Amino acid sequence: GYRLNQGWVAPVIGMEVDGKTVIKPEALTSSWQHKSGTYTATETKVVKVAVTNATANGYGNDFLLDNLGIKPVNVTNVGKQRIDWDFNDGTLQGWMAAGIYEKLNQIKTTYWKGEDGSNVLGSTTDANNSGRDYSGEVVYQYIQVEAGKSYTLGFDGQRINKSYAPPVIGIQVDGADIVAPATLTQTWQHFSGVYTATETKVVKVAVVNNTSNAYGNDFLLDNLFVQPQNNSVTKVIAAESILTEMLASGEEAAVIDMLGNGKNTLSVSVADVLSAGSKDLFIVDGKTQLLIKGDAQDVVKLDDILGDGGDVGDWVKQQGSTTVAGVKYQVYSHSGVDADVLIQEGVKTELV
Repeated sequence: GYRLNQGWVAPVIGMEVDGKTVIKPEALTSSWQHKSGTYTATETKVVKVAVTNATANGYGNDFLLDNLGIKPVNVTNVGKQRIDWDFNDGTLQGWMAAGIYEKLNQIKTTYWKGEDGSNVLGSTTDANNSGRDYSGEVVYQYIQVEAGKSYTLGFDGQRINKSYAPPVIGIQVDGADIVAPATLTQTWQHFSGVYTATETKVVKVAVVNNTSNAYGNDFLLDNLFVQPQNNSVTKVIAAESILTEMLASGEEAAVIDMLGNGKNTLSVSVADVLSAGSKDLFIVDGKTQLLIKGDAQDVVKLDDILGDGGDVGDWVKQQGSTTVAGVKYQVYSHSGVDADVLIQEGVKTELV
């Protein structure tokens, strides 16, 4: 869609199927924009597809439309099992190139190799393509989600070169950031976030790039995944004394919430994480995890001693951050045992 003039009212254009909004009405601008949405049929029937305008006023409400289309899409049903896309077979494995990446055929799955020598998804832009905007969706697909359930989404990413426009890559679900866009480096990094479905429906999952410039905006992606969470294991607690009680009772306490309780100092050992945490709850890496919420008033002391007094490794701060329910957390992994602690950004962390 395209807005023809700058009159004082803008056309707000969307699309409905049988009166149900499929493409949310949004104001058009003076540059061409692409809009899309998904409709899931519940029965075989004839439906009415309508382009709608939410602006009633006639002054300036002028627009152009082009490339209206309908196409069937494959929907991945995420049940109870994790779904991985590793691109090892040299295909997109159901992902679809988007926007300029589709138009210029800039998504490849057989040209580059990952650390283990297998195929990865990659894109290189052309520095001569000045004026082209590479921001927005890179690849996308549709998945079926269930109301009330949470899903961990993630990927591994790497920047190909050192040119001045680094790729900034994340994941969106229906246009909302789930894995916050992060600047890739020349070493492989893992990123993840959590999406909670508010209704049972088909959602659009898209890898997005926040960098528009073509010069240096080159990247590799691998190991995209969706992991359904077992929501029943999450328990929220609010103080170290309660953590002690939880540990004594043998109950799992996957989330420690210190927000709104003033200044707190929380000591957490490896043994605490292994006793109170849950496996693969926030990051799917095979490790037992504990998540700690807090703010700049709070201090977390991470102790690397096991319950028997043994010292088999250290806590290591991982590069980047992970996003859970829209909040960024720094990840600390233990080098000797399979344990992670996710600590909300802003909390002071001490390794003891």
